[in-house]
Amino acid sequence: MFRFSSSALARITKSILFPGPVSVPYSVVADICNYPLFLDGCERVEVLTSGSTDQDDEKYGREGSELVTAKITVGFGGNTYEMTTRNQNRYLERISVVMLEGPFESFKGDWLFTSFGVQGCQIDIELSYSVSGILGKALKLVQGKIVDKTVSSFTKRFDWVLSTKEEPG
Repeated sequence: MFRFSSSALARITKSILFPGPVSVPYSVVADICNYPLFLDGCERVEVLTSGSTDQDDEKYGREGSELVTAKITVGFGGNTYEMTTRNQNRYLERISVVMLEGPFESFKGDWLFTSFGVQGCQIDIELSYSVSGILGKALKLVQGKIVDKTVSSFTKRFDWVLSTKEEPG
């Protein structure tokens, strides 16, 4: 579903049903260093900082929140773009992404993970961004294809990880 407001803010939502444990899609999305292996256009990822955000989680040995800052290099339309993001990962529940620097005027996204136990899980993706200039015009023309291809790439990676029974990381 695509909705545009008069302020040129694009909002995109997608849902994926996955017939495996929630740990598989969560680990694929959280493992940003492997994005260049399966996402077209993703040329490089550099993790700048990474660490736990909740001392109680570390103290009691629980999986909790992790804050990751990374620089992602993407090729699009014959050009190369860099984007620095801050990702807050809440283990098996949510990954929230906010752009700190990059080609967009604003960019944020959420991956929400819902486990259905042995029935599998659901992944809801919510993105919003605004961009202007030539990049903005180009994105408006192809954003549906880019989103569909990206979701398809993630889904194929989820399936591959499930079939090999080895989670990335």
